[in-house]
Amino acid sequence: MKPDNLFSCRACSAQLLKKLRESKIFGHLSSERFAITDSDYGVTGSIYKCLQCGLLQCPETEEVLGFYKTLQDDDYEASRAERYIQAVALVKVAMHSINIIEDQEIKLLDVGAGSGILVEAATHAGLTAVGIEPSTWLVEVGKLHNLNILEGVLPNSSVGINYDIVTVVDVIEHVVDPYELLVAVRTVLRPGGICLIVTPDVGSLAAKILGFKWWHFRVAHISYFNRRNLTLLAKRAGLKPCSFTRPSWYFSYKYLRERICCYLPSWMFPPPIGPLRKLIIPLNLGDSILMVCERKE
Repeated sequence: MKPDNLFSCRACSAQLLKKLRESKIFGHLSSERFAITDSDYGVTGSIYKCLQCGLLQCPETEEVLGFYKTLQDDDYEASRAERYIQAVALVKVAMHSINIIEDQEIKLLDVGAGSGILVEAATHAGLTAVGIEPSTWLVEVGKLHNLNILEGVLPNSSVGINYDIVTVVDVIEHVVDPYELLVAVRTVLRPGGICLIVTPDVGSLAAKILGFKWWHFRVAHISYFNRRNLTLLAKRAGLKPCSFTRPSWYFSYKYLRERICCYLPSWMFPPPIGPLRKLIIPLNLGDSILMVCERKE
C-alpha cells in the first residue's frame, strides 16, 4: 500500500498517509454536527492511515474550532448528574497518581472542560481547579454553577503555569494538532506534575468488531488513537507515560437506550418510565484509553 504523500501524520509527523475511506459527510456542516452527544455514528470525514504509526485521522478536516466556539448541547447538560459520577472517578485516579505533600494546595487544569463537570468534582475534592473551554455557551453554563471556566483553548497565557494535574478527557481526538496541544499541556505542568488523557481506543475489540459502525466514528472525531501511537505522541511532546487503564462511563437508562437503539430494535428495550427514569448504569466496554503521563524534567 503506497502512501498518498499529501499530509503529515498528527502523531508521528511522517508523510506516509494512505486514504482508507472517503468522506461520509453530506450537506452543510454546523456546530450541531459537533455536539458532545451526537449519535450520527459512522459519519466521518475522509479517513487516512499513517503507514508508520498506524494513526487513523481525517487530515482533510482542517478547521473545526469555529464549530466548537458556537456549540450548544442541551442534552450534554441534561446528563450532568451521571457525568459527574464519571468525573469523580477520574479525579480519584489523578489523585492516586501524583506525589503530594500533606496539606499542599493541588492545582488542576481541565482542558476542554465543557460546562465544568470535572472542575466541579475536583473542587469538591479540595483541589484548586480551573477549566478552559472553547464553547461560549458551555462556559456560561459553567459560570451558572459558580465554576472557574475560561473561554478558549491551549496554548493560552490566561491559564497560568505550574499545575499539579492537567486533565484532557475526550478532547485529543477532536483537535487538528494534538502534538501542539500536548506540548502546551507540558508547558503548564510543574516538573513532576501529571497529565491524565482519555480518548477512544481504535485498537479495542469493540472497534475491531464494529468497524466503521463503531460509535466513536463521528464527524467531531478527527483522530483515532491506539495505545501505541498515543504513547508515541506523548513522548514526542515531552511527557512520560506511566500507566494505562480502561475508564468506566456512567449513563442514564434513557441515554443508553437511545444509543443502543442505533444498532438494535427499540422494542427490545422497555421505555424509560417508572424506576428506569432514574436508573444510572456504569459501563466499561474496554474501548477507551486512560493514560497517565508525567512531565519530564
